[in-house]
Amino acid sequence: MADEVTTTTTAQVHFVLIGLCTYHRPTGLKQAMASVRDLEIPQGVRMELVVVDNNEDGSADHLVRRFSEVSSFVVHYCHEPIQGISSARNRVLDFALSIGLIGEQPQCTAFFDDDEILDSKWLVNYLSHYTSLKHTLGSEAILILTGPVHFELPERAPKWSRKADVFKPLRFTSGTRRQWAATNNVLFDTALIREHRLRFDLSLSLYSGEDQLFFMQAARRGAEIVWVEEAVVYEVVEDRRTTCGWILRHCYGYSSNGFFLYSKLFPSQRMKVVVLSLCKGCLYLCYGFFLLGTLGMFTWIFSRFRYCTINALALISRGSGWLCGILGLRYRVSLRGR
Repeated sequence: MADEVTTTTTAQVHFVLIGLCTYHRPTGLKQAMASVRDLEIPQGVRMELVVVDNNEDGSADHLVRRFSEVSSFVVHYCHEPIQGISSARNRVLDFALSIGLIGEQPQCTAFFDDDEILDSKWLVNYLSHYTSLKHTLGSEAILILTGPVHFELPERAPKWSRKADVFKPLRFTSGTRRQWAATNNVLFDTALIREHRLRFDLSLSLYSGEDQLFFMQAARRGAEIVWVEEAVVYEVVEDRRTTCGWILRHCYGYSSNGFFLYSKLFPSQRMKVVVLSLCKGCLYLCYGFFLLGTLGMFTWIFSRFRYCTINALALISRGSGWLCGILGLRYRVSLRGR
Protein backbone atom coordinates (compact mmCIF):
# COMPACT_ATOMS: atom_id res chain seq x y z
CA MET A 1 0.00 0.00 0.00
CA ALA A 2 1.39 3.40 -0.96
CA ASP A 3 2.58 5.41 2.03
CA GLU A 4 1.51 9.02 2.40
CA VAL A 5 4.22 11.13 3.97
CA THR A 6 3.89 14.59 5.45
CA THR A 7 5.77 17.27 3.55
CA THR A 8 5.21 20.90 2.66
CA THR A 9 7.66 20.99 -0.23
CA THR A 10 5.23 19.67 -2.84
CA ALA A 11 2.25 21.97 -2.30
CA GLN A 12 2.33 23.16 -5.92
CA VAL A 13 1.64 19.64 -7.23
CA HIS A 14 -1.72 18.09 -6.43
CA PHE A 15 -2.07 15.46 -9.15
CA VAL A 16 0.58 13.24 -10.77
CA LEU A 17 -0.12 10.70 -13.52
CA ILE A 18 2.42 7.90 -13.96
CA GLY A 19 2.49 6.25 -17.39
CA LEU A 20 3.67 2.65 -17.80
CA CYS A 21 3.78 1.08 -21.27
CA THR A 22 4.05 -2.69 -21.50
CA TYR A 23 4.57 -5.39 -24.12
CA HIS A 24 4.65 -9.10 -23.23
CA ARG A 25 6.36 -8.67 -19.85
CA PRO A 26 3.89 -10.04 -17.26
CA THR A 27 6.52 -10.64 -14.57
CA GLY A 28 8.18 -7.27 -15.11
CA LEU A 29 4.80 -5.52 -15.18
CA LYS A 30 3.84 -7.02 -11.82
CA GLN A 31 7.09 -5.83 -10.27
CA ALA A 32 6.76 -2.38 -11.83
CA MET A 33 3.19 -1.90 -10.57
CA ALA A 34 4.18 -3.17 -7.12
CA SER A 35 6.91 -0.51 -6.95
CA VAL A 36 4.30 2.17 -7.68
CA ARG A 37 2.17 0.74 -4.88
CA ASP A 38 5.14 1.02 -2.48
CA LEU A 39 5.91 4.67 -3.28
CA GLU A 40 5.83 7.27 -0.56
CA ILE A 41 3.23 9.82 -1.61
CA PRO A 42 3.53 13.37 -0.26
CA GLN A 43 0.54 14.51 1.73
CA GLY A 44 -2.03 16.24 -0.42
CA VAL A 45 -0.79 14.70 -3.68
CA ARG A 46 -3.10 12.57 -5.78
CA MET A 47 -1.30 9.89 -7.75
CA GLU A 48 -2.79 7.73 -10.50
CA LEU A 49 -1.27 5.07 -12.73
CA VAL A 50 -2.16 4.39 -16.36
CA VAL A 51 -0.92 1.16 -17.93
CA VAL A 52 -0.91 1.11 -21.73
CA ASP A 53 -0.88 -2.42 -23.09
CA ASN A 54 0.73 -2.58 -26.55
CA ASN A 55 0.03 -6.30 -27.02
CA GLU A 56 -2.25 -7.01 -29.95
CA ASP A 57 -4.40 -9.29 -27.80
CA GLY A 58 -4.47 -7.02 -24.73
CA SER A 59 -3.09 -9.85 -22.60
CA ALA A 60 -2.10 -7.58 -19.68
CA ASP A 61 -5.73 -6.62 -19.00
CA HIS A 62 -6.36 -9.17 -16.27
CA LEU A 63 -3.08 -8.38 -14.48
CA VAL A 64 -3.80 -4.66 -14.34
CA ARG A 65 -7.43 -5.07 -13.32
CA ARG A 66 -6.50 -7.53 -10.58
CA PHE A 67 -3.88 -5.08 -9.31
CA SER A 68 -6.32 -2.15 -9.41
CA GLU A 69 -8.80 -4.04 -7.21
CA VAL A 70 -6.37 -4.05 -4.27
CA SER A 71 -4.66 -0.68 -4.88
CA SER A 72 -5.16 2.36 -2.68
CA PHE A 73 -4.87 4.63 -5.75
CA VAL A 74 -6.62 4.74 -9.11
CA VAL A 75 -5.19 2.45 -11.79
CA HIS A 76 -6.29 2.84 -15.43
CA TYR A 77 -5.89 0.30 -18.20
CA CYS A 78 -5.65 1.28 -21.89
CA HIS A 79 -5.18 -1.06 -24.83
CA GLU A 80 -3.13 0.36 -27.73
CA PRO A 81 -3.31 -2.18 -30.58
CA ILE A 82 -1.14 -0.14 -32.98
CA GLN A 83 2.30 -1.69 -32.56
CA GLY A 84 5.23 0.56 -31.63
CA ILE A 85 6.49 2.30 -28.54
CA SER A 86 5.68 5.78 -29.86
CA SER A 87 2.02 4.83 -30.27
CA ALA A 88 1.91 3.44 -26.74
CA ARG A 89 3.53 6.50 -25.20
CA ASN A 90 1.32 8.87 -27.16
CA ARG A 91 -1.65 7.03 -25.67
CA VAL A 92 -0.38 8.02 -22.21
CA LEU A 93 -0.11 11.66 -23.31
CA ASP A 94 -3.61 11.62 -24.78
CA PHE A 95 -4.94 10.06 -21.59
CA ALA A 96 -3.30 12.77 -19.46
CA LEU A 97 -5.07 15.44 -21.49
CA SER A 98 -8.40 13.64 -21.48
CA ILE A 99 -8.92 13.76 -17.73
CA GLY A 100 -11.49 16.51 -17.37
CA LEU A 101 -10.88 20.21 -17.87
CA ILE A 102 -7.44 21.84 -17.67
CA GLY A 103 -7.78 22.45 -13.95
CA GLU A 104 -8.55 18.78 -13.38
CA GLN A 105 -5.69 17.41 -15.45
CA PRO A 106 -2.46 16.17 -13.79
CA GLN A 107 0.07 18.93 -13.26
CA CYS A 108 2.85 16.41 -13.83
CA THR A 109 3.12 13.33 -16.01
CA ALA A 110 5.80 10.69 -15.45
CA PHE A 111 7.14 7.66 -17.30
CA PHE A 112 9.12 4.57 -16.41
CA ASP A 113 9.46 1.15 -18.08
CA ASP A 114 7.91 -2.25 -17.47
CA ASP A 115 11.32 -3.80 -16.69
CA GLU A 116 12.03 -1.27 -13.94
CA ILE A 117 11.38 -0.78 -10.24
CA LEU A 118 10.91 2.63 -8.62
CA ASP A 119 12.77 3.57 -5.47
CA SER A 120 10.25 4.20 -2.68
CA LYS A 121 11.27 7.88 -2.45
CA TRP A 122 11.25 8.43 -6.22
CA LEU A 123 8.13 10.60 -6.26
CA VAL A 124 9.00 12.49 -3.07
CA ASN A 125 12.43 13.42 -4.43
CA TYR A 126 11.10 14.49 -7.81
CA LEU A 127 8.36 16.68 -6.38
CA SER A 128 10.70 18.25 -3.83
CA HIS A 129 13.06 19.37 -6.60
CA TYR A 130 10.11 20.34 -8.81
CA THR A 131 8.75 22.75 -6.22
CA SER A 132 12.18 24.20 -5.49
CA LEU A 133 12.85 24.81 -9.19
CA LYS A 134 9.44 26.39 -9.70
CA HIS A 135 10.20 28.78 -6.87
CA THR A 136 13.56 29.66 -8.43
CA LEU A 137 12.61 29.78 -12.12
CA GLY A 138 9.03 30.96 -11.79
CA SER A 139 5.71 29.16 -11.98
CA GLU A 140 5.56 29.56 -15.77
CA ALA A 141 8.75 27.53 -16.32
CA ILE A 142 8.19 24.20 -18.08
CA LEU A 143 10.18 21.56 -16.22
CA ILE A 144 11.42 18.13 -17.28
CA LEU A 145 13.08 16.20 -14.46
CA THR A 146 15.13 13.08 -15.10
CA GLY A 147 17.27 10.82 -12.94
CA PRO A 148 19.56 7.78 -12.84
CA VAL A 149 18.77 4.21 -13.82
CA HIS A 150 20.71 1.60 -11.85
CA PHE A 151 21.05 -1.78 -13.53
CA GLU A 152 20.24 -4.96 -11.61
CA LEU A 153 22.13 -7.73 -13.41
CA PRO A 154 21.15 -11.41 -13.02
CA GLU A 155 23.33 -13.55 -10.77
CA ARG A 156 24.55 -15.68 -13.67
CA ALA A 157 25.61 -12.67 -15.75
CA PRO A 158 29.26 -12.78 -16.96
CA LYS A 159 31.68 -11.11 -14.56
CA TRP A 160 32.82 -8.67 -17.24
CA SER A 161 29.24 -7.38 -17.70
CA ARG A 162 29.28 -5.85 -14.22
CA LYS A 163 32.03 -3.46 -15.32
CA ALA A 164 30.86 -2.87 -18.88
CA ASP A 165 30.25 0.81 -19.64
CA VAL A 166 26.81 0.10 -21.09
CA PHE A 167 25.57 -0.95 -17.63
CA LYS A 168 27.02 2.03 -15.77
CA PRO A 169 24.33 4.55 -14.77
CA LEU A 170 24.63 8.19 -15.72
CA ARG A 171 25.64 10.23 -12.67
CA PHE A 172 25.34 14.00 -12.26
CA THR A 173 24.84 16.43 -9.41
CA SER A 174 21.21 17.29 -8.80
CA GLY A 175 20.33 20.52 -10.57
CA THR A 176 22.61 19.83 -13.55
CA ARG A 177 21.02 20.99 -16.82
CA ARG A 178 20.75 18.28 -19.44
CA GLN A 179 20.16 18.38 -23.20
CA TRP A 180 17.90 15.34 -23.29
CA ALA A 181 15.95 12.87 -21.17
CA ALA A 182 14.52 9.39 -21.62
CA THR A 183 11.20 7.85 -20.68
CA ASN A 184 12.85 5.21 -18.49
CA ASN A 185 12.90 7.78 -15.69
CA VAL A 186 11.25 11.15 -16.19
CA LEU A 187 8.65 13.52 -14.74
CA PHE A 188 7.50 16.65 -16.57
CA ASP A 189 4.93 19.42 -16.65
CA THR A 190 1.76 18.29 -18.41
CA ALA A 191 1.60 21.85 -19.76
CA LEU A 192 4.39 20.78 -22.10
CA ILE A 193 2.08 18.52 -24.10
CA ARG A 194 -1.00 20.66 -23.64
CA GLU A 195 0.49 23.95 -24.83
CA HIS A 196 3.16 22.75 -27.26
CA ARG A 197 1.22 19.67 -28.42
CA LEU A 198 4.37 17.56 -28.60
CA ARG A 199 4.00 13.88 -29.43
CA PHE A 200 6.41 10.98 -29.82
CA ASP A 201 7.49 10.63 -33.45
CA LEU A 202 5.71 7.68 -35.08
CA SER A 203 8.48 7.30 -37.67
CA LEU A 204 10.77 6.22 -34.81
CA SER A 205 8.21 3.88 -33.29
CA LEU A 206 9.98 0.68 -34.35
CA TYR A 207 13.49 2.04 -33.97
CA SER A 208 14.85 3.98 -30.99
CA GLY A 209 15.48 7.53 -29.83
CA GLU A 210 11.85 8.67 -30.02
CA ASP A 211 11.96 9.72 -26.36
CA GLN A 212 15.27 11.54 -26.73
CA LEU A 213 13.89 13.43 -29.74
CA PHE A 214 10.70 14.30 -27.83
CA PHE A 215 12.53 15.91 -24.93
CA MET A 216 15.12 17.62 -27.12
CA GLN A 217 12.26 19.18 -29.08
CA ALA A 218 10.79 20.28 -25.76
CA ALA A 219 14.10 21.90 -24.77
CA ARG A 220 14.16 23.81 -28.07
CA ARG A 221 10.76 25.19 -27.12
CA GLY A 222 12.12 26.53 -23.83
CA ALA A 223 11.64 23.63 -21.42
CA GLU A 224 14.28 23.12 -18.72
CA ILE A 225 15.67 19.57 -18.44
CA VAL A 226 17.11 19.11 -14.96
CA TRP A 227 18.85 16.12 -13.38
CA VAL A 228 17.64 14.78 -10.01
CA GLU A 229 20.25 12.34 -8.71
CA GLU A 230 18.03 11.17 -5.83
CA ALA A 231 15.15 10.04 -8.08
CA VAL A 232 16.38 6.49 -8.64
CA VAL A 233 14.95 3.75 -10.84
CA TYR A 234 16.26 0.18 -10.96
CA GLU A 235 16.23 -1.71 -14.25
CA VAL A 236 16.03 -5.50 -14.05
CA VAL A 237 18.34 -6.70 -16.84
CA GLU A 238 17.35 -9.90 -18.64
CA ASP A 239 19.91 -12.64 -19.25
CA ARG A 240 19.90 -12.09 -23.02
CA ARG A 241 21.05 -8.50 -22.52
CA THR A 242 24.26 -9.53 -20.79
CA THR A 243 25.80 -11.05 -23.93
CA CYS A 244 28.47 -9.42 -26.04
CA GLY A 245 26.22 -9.67 -29.09
CA TRP A 246 23.34 -7.77 -27.49
CA ILE A 247 25.63 -5.01 -26.21
CA LEU A 248 27.17 -4.48 -29.66
CA ARG A 249 23.76 -4.44 -31.38
CA HIS A 250 22.46 -2.01 -28.77
CA CYS A 251 25.39 0.40 -29.25
CA TYR A 252 25.17 0.16 -33.03
CA GLY A 253 21.41 0.72 -33.06
CA TYR A 254 21.53 3.70 -30.72
CA SER A 255 24.09 5.46 -32.93
CA SER A 256 22.69 4.49 -36.34
CA ASN A 257 19.33 5.97 -35.37
CA GLY A 258 21.06 9.01 -33.84
CA PHE A 259 21.76 10.52 -37.25
CA PHE A 260 18.08 10.27 -38.21
CA LEU A 261 17.12 11.80 -34.86
CA TYR A 262 19.35 14.86 -35.31
CA SER A 263 18.20 15.23 -38.91
CA LYS A 264 14.65 15.49 -37.56
CA LEU A 265 15.71 17.97 -34.91
CA PHE A 266 17.64 20.22 -37.31
CA PRO A 267 15.97 19.73 -40.73
CA SER A 268 17.49 22.91 -42.22
CA GLN A 269 21.06 22.01 -41.19
CA ARG A 270 21.48 18.62 -42.82
CA MET A 271 25.06 19.20 -43.97
CA LYS A 272 26.10 20.23 -40.47
CA VAL A 273 24.45 17.10 -39.07
CA VAL A 274 26.28 14.95 -41.64
CA VAL A 275 29.67 16.49 -40.80
CA LEU A 276 29.18 16.23 -37.04
CA SER A 277 27.95 12.63 -37.35
CA LEU A 278 30.93 11.77 -39.54
CA CYS A 279 33.34 13.27 -37.00
CA LYS A 280 31.59 11.53 -34.13
CA GLY A 281 31.66 8.17 -35.90
CA CYS A 282 35.35 8.47 -36.78
CA LEU A 283 36.30 9.47 -33.24
CA TYR A 284 34.45 6.47 -31.77
CA LEU A 285 36.10 4.15 -34.29
CA CYS A 286 39.61 5.50 -33.73
CA TYR A 287 39.35 5.37 -29.95
CA GLY A 288 37.76 1.91 -30.03
CA PHE A 289 40.42 0.44 -32.34
CA PHE A 290 43.15 2.08 -30.26
CA LEU A 291 41.88 0.45 -27.08
CA LEU A 292 41.34 -2.84 -28.83
CA GLY A 293 44.84 -2.81 -30.30
CA THR A 294 46.62 -1.85 -27.08
CA LEU A 295 44.57 -3.72 -24.50
CA GLY A 296 42.15 -6.00 -26.30
CA MET A 297 44.17 -9.20 -26.67
CA PHE A 298 45.62 -8.94 -23.17
CA THR A 299 42.29 -8.29 -21.46
CA TRP A 300 40.47 -11.04 -23.35
CA ILE A 301 43.00 -13.64 -22.17
CA PHE A 302 42.51 -12.61 -18.53
CA SER A 303 38.75 -12.83 -18.00
CA ARG A 304 38.64 -10.44 -15.04
CA PHE A 305 39.68 -7.63 -17.43
CA ARG A 306 37.53 -8.80 -20.35
CA TYR A 307 35.19 -5.83 -19.90
CA CYS A 308 37.93 -3.62 -21.40
CA THR A 309 37.66 -5.55 -24.66
CA ILE A 310 33.87 -5.31 -24.60
CA ASN A 311 34.05 -1.56 -23.99
CA ALA A 312 36.42 -1.16 -26.95
CA LEU A 313 34.14 -3.20 -29.22
CA ALA A 314 31.17 -1.15 -28.02
CA LEU A 315 32.95 2.06 -29.07
CA ILE A 316 33.62 0.55 -32.51
CA SER A 317 29.93 -0.39 -32.79
CA ARG A 318 28.91 3.14 -31.87
CA GLY A 319 31.24 4.59 -34.49
CA SER A 320 29.97 2.18 -37.14
CA GLY A 321 26.42 3.11 -36.23
CA TRP A 322 26.96 6.83 -36.80
CA LEU A 323 28.59 6.22 -40.19
CA CYS A 324 25.91 3.75 -41.29
CA GLY A 325 23.24 6.18 -40.17
CA ILE A 326 24.58 8.76 -42.63
CA LEU A 327 24.09 6.15 -45.38
CA GLY A 328 20.49 5.64 -44.30
CA LEU A 329 21.08 2.24 -42.66
CA ARG A 330 18.87 2.37 -39.58
CA TYR A 331 18.63 -0.36 -36.97
CA ARG A 332 15.15 -1.66 -36.29
CA VAL A 333 14.45 -2.77 -32.72
CA SER A 334 12.32 -5.88 -32.36
CA LEU A 335 9.12 -5.44 -30.39
CA ARG A 336 10.23 -8.19 -28.05
CA GLY A 337 13.54 -6.48 -27.39
CA ARG A 338 12.39 -2.99 -26.55
